[in-house]
Amino acid sequence: MRRAKSALVIFTLMLLMLPVITLNAEYSPVSLTLTTFSDGTTKVEYYTESDLDRLRIDVELFGPPFINLVIYDEEGNPLGSSTDGDKVTVDSIGASELQFTYLTYNLTFRKGTIWSVNVTSPVETTIILPKGAAFFDMSSIPIHLGAVGEKQYFQFEPGDIFVYYILGLPRLDEEAENSIMQAETYISAKEVDGYNLSGARELLSQAQDLFYQGQYLEAKNNADDVLGIAISIIEIADIASMEMEKAQKAILDAEMEGRTEGLSESKLDLNTSLEYFSDGRYRQAVTAAQHAYELAVSAKEPNEFSIPYIGIIVLVVISAIGVYLKIR
Repeated sequence: MRRAKSALVIFTLMLLMLPVITLNAEYSPVSLTLTTFSDGTTKVEYYTESDLDRLRIDVELFGPPFINLVIYDEEGNPLGSSTDGDKVTVDSIGASELQFTYLTYNLTFRKGTIWSVNVTSPVETTIILPKGAAFFDMSSIPIHLGAVGEKQYFQFEPGDIFVYYILGLPRLDEEAENSIMQAETYISAKEVDGYNLSGARELLSQAQDLFYQGQYLEAKNNADDVLGIAISIIEIADIASMEMEKAQKAILDAEMEGRTEGLSESKLDLNTSLEYFSDGRYRQAVTAAQHAYELAVSAKEPNEFSIPYIGIIVLVVISAIGVYLKIR
């Protein structure tokens, strides 16, 4: 009797386990490759074998959400899918092999200058570090290591896998060259637009001389400063242009209204502003244009005060004549 009960319990447990066994039999992992990049992105390439008898298979992937996920069968045909968290339901339609490729930001982590890539994998996993990265710790001794071009890779047994690494500092000469190029491009484009950046270009020439002398840090810093100076000059030049347009309009309005007294001084200041602008002295151009505007706005009609003065002169003359006649 006890033997019968034991057999019944074992049989019941086997029945309960059948769905699990069937679910796990939907696919078998073959390989996993993680290619990490310097911005923290990881390219995931996951290969599995799948059940030929199934039209749809659920596969658990790594590091959701999945960016640009594509799935192919063994013949390279793309397959449809839907995602729910870390699970992907694939319309496998009897495919024997599945290839998953996607990007994710959730397998790498950064703390200061230290990066790490971490994954729990059911299969042998290859991790490829970014170009110039230097590893200094890992979860276990890799079963294989090597290099793909300028990138190191490590192959690990299944399990909890992590690799800590530091990204190499960019070469200072390349940074300096890039800063000089950015400043040169900006200055050249603005010169084509008609701006005078002779002062900024002279400073850029000094940065280039430092670069040729091998003083890359100073060259980079100077080139960065030049770019900032050039941008500031352009901002001031645009202000000067607006102030000159404003003064010119005020002069035209004054002329149309007959307010010409004091307008000649306004026109002289506007001409001075134009000369400053042409020479690249944009701050002085702003000041001269603002003064021209103030004079134009305050210009008066020429006869506004001349009639009283004439009347006074006439009265003085008449009085003088009267006094002269009395004396006679």
